[in-house]
Amino acid sequence: MRIPSSRPLAARRVMQALSSDAKLRLLRVLARGPASPASMARELNMALSVVTEHLRDLEAAGLVRTAGYARVGRGRPAKLYVLSTQRVVIEVDLRLYAEVGSEDRVVSLALEYVKRKMEGPGLPASPSALDIAETLGIDVKLASIVLGYVRPTSEDLMDVLEGSVMEALRERGEADVGDLSDALNVDRYWIVAALKRLSDKGLVEVRRGVARPAA
Repeated sequence: MRIPSSRPLAARRVMQALSSDAKLRLLRVLARGPASPASMARELNMALSVVTEHLRDLEAAGLVRTAGYARVGRGRPAKLYVLSTQRVVIEVDLRLYAEVGSEDRVVSLALEYVKRKMEGPGLPASPSALDIAETLGIDVKLASIVLGYVRPTSEDLMDVLEGSVMEALRERGEADVGDLSDALNVDRYWIVAALKRLSDKGLVEVRRGVARPAA
């Protein structure tokens, strides 16, 4: 996984994950192959709730992902985790960290750019910082950072949005699309798309328009 210097906040999330001894121990276990939260908790002598929280952070950082379920004994099928990547390469421009502000702002700008392009001429295959700056009316330097969230496709953008939605749901316990849209300053269209992806991954449950973290 390569994180370019135009994505300083994504790099920060990965570096924070790698600075935790507990998270590094989980990554070492997963380097041997798929494992469930319960099996990792037993092997590392950690509380299951702690392991689950660390895995959420690692997943938000893009370092691990779910890989199906496995039945253990007569209990419910256990969710399995695997490494998302074998190597992490981070390019850091330290000056950008002081200029970006919050990641929510960058995500909001990236989403707005994609939304405007999809409603107008269409999202180009290779967006440019200049086009983003002109579309959103922002400085080219800030646009170059936003560019890191919309290139080469919107897939990275959705991954970041999913992390923001999961964090909001963990804080609130449950929320509807409107609540999440207001909290994240993101159009409802993208919230619905993010919830669909999270639901497909088994990370959230959506019933009667209300979303909550999966049990």
